[in-house]
Amino acid sequence: MVMVSAMTGLYYNMILAWALHYMFASFTSDLPFASCDNYWNSNNCKLKWPSAPCDQAGETRAADGTCVDTDGETSGLWNRTLFSAVTGRNLTSPSQEYWEGRVLRFSSGIENFGEPKWDLVLCLLLAWVICFLCLLKGIKTTGKVVYFTAIFPYVVLVILFFRGVTLDNASEGIRFFITPNFEKLIDANVWKDAANQIFFSMSIAGGGLITLSSYNRFHNNILRDSLIVAIGDSFTCVLGGFVIFSYLGYMAGQLEVGVEDVAADGAGLAFVVYPEAVSNLPPPTLWALLFFFMLLTLGLDSQFAMIETVLTGVLDQYPKYRPKKTLVIFCICCILFILGLPLTCPGGMYLLQLMDNYVGGMTLIILGFVELVAIVLVYGVNRFCQDIHLMTGSTNFLFWKVTWCALSPLTILFIFIFMFVDYKRSTYDDYTYPVWADVLGWGFCLASVLAIPIVMLFLLSRETETDSLSEKIKLLSMPTIYWGPALKKHRALVTYVDGFQVDPVQGLRPRTAFSNPAFVGDKTDGTNGKANSIKSTNGDTLRSMYSQASRVSVFSGLSRVTAASDKSGATFETSI
Repeated sequence: MVMVSAMTGLYYNMILAWALHYMFASFTSDLPFASCDNYWNSNNCKLKWPSAPCDQAGETRAADGTCVDTDGETSGLWNRTLFSAVTGRNLTSPSQEYWEGRVLRFSSGIENFGEPKWDLVLCLLLAWVICFLCLLKGIKTTGKVVYFTAIFPYVVLVILFFRGVTLDNASEGIRFFITPNFEKLIDANVWKDAANQIFFSMSIAGGGLITLSSYNRFHNNILRDSLIVAIGDSFTCVLGGFVIFSYLGYMAGQLEVGVEDVAADGAGLAFVVYPEAVSNLPPPTLWALLFFFMLLTLGLDSQFAMIETVLTGVLDQYPKYRPKKTLVIFCICCILFILGLPLTCPGGMYLLQLMDNYVGGMTLIILGFVELVAIVLVYGVNRFCQDIHLMTGSTNFLFWKVTWCALSPLTILFIFIFMFVDYKRSTYDDYTYPVWADVLGWGFCLASVLAIPIVMLFLLSRETETDSLSEKIKLLSMPTIYWGPALKKHRALVTYVDGFQVDPVQGLRPRTAFSNPAFVGDKTDGTNGKANSIKSTNGDTLRSMYSQASRVSVFSGLSRVTAASDKSGATFETSI
């Protein structure tokens, strides 16, 4: 999960950099993405070819759909459809040309990657600086920031919604959005995209929810919070869909094309449609600033969670770095900034879309399935339900057991198998990625997923309690002595696990030969839950049966204890 959050945060901050670029570009009375009179605009920009009835004196209708004046110059279009059919030229919106020609300087493909654009590099740097400063003071400060960043976007979205539905041809876009196309159900990519959307938008298997919920009260109503997150996410997606498709319908009417032909899908869709939307709100400069500031705050919410997941994972694994938390945050942000520089190149959009398809989609689906296996088969679904009951008091788990044990894993397996049976090369708009790009995408996916079997093999190789592979897997699957609630008063409530250690620190107390009557020989006795050690011939303190770096594992009931000798040579007694 830490790896997934790091890789997702790497490319997700590029979207925030684009939002910053647009916000800075909006500090002008004439919005650069609202006109066709700029150096990046082509002759296909729709404002250069206004619709005209060709009824002025001396104007004639040409066979290619254009109006020609007395000087032989084209003054407009009397039939846009005919013009596109005859000339093969499709009109584009000024917002799309600004996005592709000015912001990205879009290349022809991932093969033509180009060099980093300095303006995007600076915006990306600023995005990471903002992220660093917000995380600097810890989760409490971040939580206060989120109060604003989570509420403000809804205000802007509602305003854009009411403006969007009043535009000409907006109904066509909304109809396109809500009309089901059942033929798409046999398309594996639709199922994959739906799963990607659910997993990514709700941070399933990404670690963000687990990280943030670890700061909750022990008896927090997690069921209520889960419902709020799920309903809120669904509502936001539907509201955002109505907003964006109302403007897509308007743009389709202006360009006289189908809604599906207005712009490419993916991360860049918002930077084509919404600039067109704010251009139609008086005063456009104010609304452009508000919208892109909203987009920035909306993205920061997700970015905080992802980087906080990476930070928490590092500090939990290496507690000695907790006093140097600021330095750790700085290093994480610097590393991800450097790794994200290729995304600022003209071909960076192709790379970002590839990472989004595999890291933000495929990887999360695989990890979600592994999570289900770990909870249901390894940890035990009944034990998991008992843990939830301890925290929430809930007793009705029939629906959840059916979901965790059957519905969810079978659905994920169906999507995964269906996707491979109907596997298609990655695409972006009309561009098809080369084979090596898809191989790179699978490399992104495996970089996170392979950590699971690699760590498993590493731990199996270090396990010396038994030579049996099945026994090693069984022993390594048992929770450690530290597993459970963090506070002792809450650990005392765990009465449903035989031999659960309420105070693991007290349970691992130093012992000597004179105070350890359980000392009997030269092996680990796993029957009474005590780690016995070898007594030296001169009666000195006990030495570990292994070297100081080795670990002595003791098993009793469902709990696994790991004891290690301290530097003084004393051993730890574990009472379970």
